[in-house]
Amino acid sequence: MEDSEIFEKLKKIIYGCVDKIWENDSDLFEKSEWTITFRLGYYLQRALEIEKLIVLKGYVVDSEYNRFEDDPKKAFKECEECGKRESCLGDVDYNKSIRPDLVIHIRGNNDEYSNLIVIEVKKLKPNKNYYKNDYDKLKYLTCKKAKYHYRIGAHVVLDKTKNKSEFKWFENGEEERE
Repeated sequence: MEDSEIFEKLKKIIYGCVDKIWENDSDLFEKSEWTITFRLGYYLQRALEIEKLIVLKGYVVDSEYNRFEDDPKKAFKECEECGKRESCLGDVDYNKSIRPDLVIHIRGNNDEYSNLIVIEVKKLKPNKNYYKNDYDKLKYLTCKKAKYHYRIGAHVVLDKTKNKSEFKWFENGEEERE
């Protein structure tokens, strides 16, 4: 399978797992985002176990995974590789540990194939600027020149008022254009 096929398959899995939350766990929308995120991680892990025979052998879902080898994941003001330009991080605090809500990865590895997906989950907020730090974090974590090498990023917003979800996808340090 080519990368684009794998990514499309993974997007469908994520869409399906979010749909399961709406179907089975809508009472969680009155609870914290962490509770919803855990549930999404649970459904994703189960889906990966089913798909493992096909393409995703060795990948696991972890929540709040803030490690890079033996060190905490950190945001840096300048891109490690680009140097002269500021990183994709925008207003994110620099030299501060960052914790993605969910990751799909192979623990302990950091090559270009080990860090598959990074996911940020939010409940709907009236102020769209509220999501900017998440977008910047996803750009940074998916940037090929930064050291974390996540292949794709997903930003999931759960809108309880409309019973629907909004998705933004990130690849190569940029938001994908639909």
